[in-house]
Amino acid sequence: MVGRGDFNVILHPNENQGGDMRRMGPSDDFNDMMIDTGLMDAGFEGDPYTWTNKRVWKRLDRVLYSKEWTDTYNSTRVQHLPRRLSDHHPLFITAAKTENKKPSSFRFQNMWLNHDSFFDTVRQAWNLPIEGYEHAKQEAEEVEKNFDRDPSEANLIALNKGNAALVHALSLESEYWRQKSNCKWLKDGERNTKYFHSLVK
Repeated sequence: MVGRGDFNVILHPNENQGGDMRRMGPSDDFNDMMIDTGLMDAGFEGDPYTWTNKRVWKRLDRVLYSKEWTDTYNSTRVQHLPRRLSDHHPLFITAAKTENKKPSSFRFQNMWLNHDSFFDTVRQAWNLPIEGYEHAKQEAEEVEKNFDRDPSEANLIALNKGNAALVHALSLESEYWRQKSNCKWLKDGERNTKYFHSLVK
């Protein structure tokens, strides 16, 4: 899935210039929505602000896409085209289609529950360290420092890609903990009931 438009919110303080930041700061609700749905900001090239009233400049227009979109298109490019009659920049999207074969999807097998080592194996897997979010956070902090030192267009593009990667990593970690809590329910819950077996089919 891909969606674009004027969402009337900013995701980061650097997406706003001018006005009262206490009243017009980043939207926690919108960030939470992106994390809950796994949507990612595609980033952009061009003018960092998509809307202005000549006193305030904001990046209100953006492109969001899902993991399913990236499974089909291995590259998505968003350009902020010059404004003409509107107070918004038009967005121009180009996507490159991948020809790589999709791996076969994972399917849970009920019979695994009867294997003596099943829950020990799952427990060992869950106890492996997660480095994705911390790595993305460090990368985002580094590109933000680079942008603060040199607010060039190249560093702005890197900053937006870093922020998009951080949001994606956070959504993956959120899904990890959701699945981990579900796994504990599998162990402690109704493992031997018909109701449970109907859930994992």
